[in-house]
Order: sequence, then structure tokens, then C-alpha cells
Amino acid sequence: MPVVDVEERDGIHILRLNRPERLNAFNLELVESLRRYLERARSAEGIVLTGTGKAFSAGDDIYEMYSFKTLGDAENFFQTLKSLIREVIHYPGPIVACLNGFAVGGGAELILLTDYNIAFRDVWLWYPEYRIGVYPPILLAIGPLIFGLKETKKIAFNLEKLDADRAMKLGILDKLVDRDKDIISLGVESVKNMLGIGREGYIYSRRILAMHYEGLIYKVIDTLPDAVMKPRAKELMRLFIEKKLG
Repeated sequence: MPVVDVEERDGIHILRLNRPERLNAFNLELVESLRRYLERARSAEGIVLTGTGKAFSAGDDIYEMYSFKTLGDAENFFQTLKSLIREVIHYPGPIVACLNGFAVGGGAELILLTDYNIAFRDVWLWYPEYRIGVYPPILLAIGPLIFGLKETKKIAFNLEKLDADRAMKLGILDKLVDRDKDIISLGVESVKNMLGIGREGYIYSRRILAMHYEGLIYKVIDTLPDAVMKPRAKELMRLFIEKKLG
């Protein structure tokens, strides 16, 4: 079963994260597959990004991170993650996220980079990376640009879970809908509504906007391989896994 499910509607590619048994957590296979599909979809009108099952994404796969044996294993994962982020930042068209369920960690960070985010009203977001000895790189890098330095620190340091209304007020989410709505069709229509500036408009605008944050995101991510290999992080990951398995 592919870890990214692909559908096309009216020239728009719908990419579904498809690891429901792991709540669509980002292991190396999913990160690389999503990067590859985004690269292939550069000629599409735009992208709708969603998840399969009850979660949009539970973030980076803690089971896989715990299994890293060497610094090189961690570096390989996070370099691949950087490549995925680069594809998102420079995608030559609109990217709309449709949150079918909760988003945690890297899943909640990814939507800080998308252009328009639609969610069901019962969706919640959380950035709990400190609980496994690391930190939320995209939140720390781009959060101050979205909702300010003080709010970023509150969300990160207080491990605050954000309900949909709070995330909407912060500007993370753009539209909330009831569960009886076809959120994917709404995402497709949102992409269509954002096509007015044309492909060249997106290419140049993304280059300019990226000057504000792209380099900082990469610098922060480059610190993560060392962080996830520290004994304290490994111990916290072990405790997390044992609790889940228990």
C-alpha cells in the first residue's frame, strides 16, 4: 500500500498521507514519497494535502527516530525532510491543507508552510516535541512571523494544545467546517480560487517570501540530528514507546 495516495481533480493533485496505522506519522519513506510526489506535481494546477484515517499527521515517527543507530541515520532523515520542505516552500502553485483530523508535531508544523488551511471544527493542533527531548523547528523559525514572538513562546513552552477556534484566531487555520461537509471538494475549490496570479506569480512570490524564513528553518533543522541522538532524547523516546505499547 502506498504511503501517499494520489488523486487528480480538474488538474489539481490531491495527496493523502496514508499511514493510518501510525496516524500518518512521518517516517523516512513517507517524507521521501511526499517530496517525490510534490516534485512530480509541479505541472499540476495546485495541491490539496490531507490525511487518511483519524489524523492529519502525528508528526515525525518517534519509533523510527528511536531506532536511529548513528548520527548518519539521523542526518539522512532530516536532510530528506529539508528536501520536502524545500518542495513545499517553492511549489509553483497553491497548496491547500485539508485537516481531516488532529495534527501534532511535524504535522502541525507542515501546515505553517501551506497557503490555506481548512479543518473540521473538532480538529486540534499540538507542538509537543520537547516531551521527547527535541523542539519544533518550523514553529520556532516561522511562528514569530505568523503570530508573534510572545505567542510562539507560549505555544511552544507551555505545550499548549490548540483547538480549532484558537488556531483560527492565530492565523494557522483559515476556514472551519462541520463534519458533514466534503472538505476535499472545498480544498479543490480553494485551490481554484487561488490560481489568479498565475504560475510565474507563484514562482517569484515564493522566492521573495522564502527570503524571510527559509534559511532559518534549514539552520534549525540542521541542529536536530545531534539533538535526537542525545541520551536524554533517546530515554524520553523509549519511555514514550513503552507507554504506547503498554
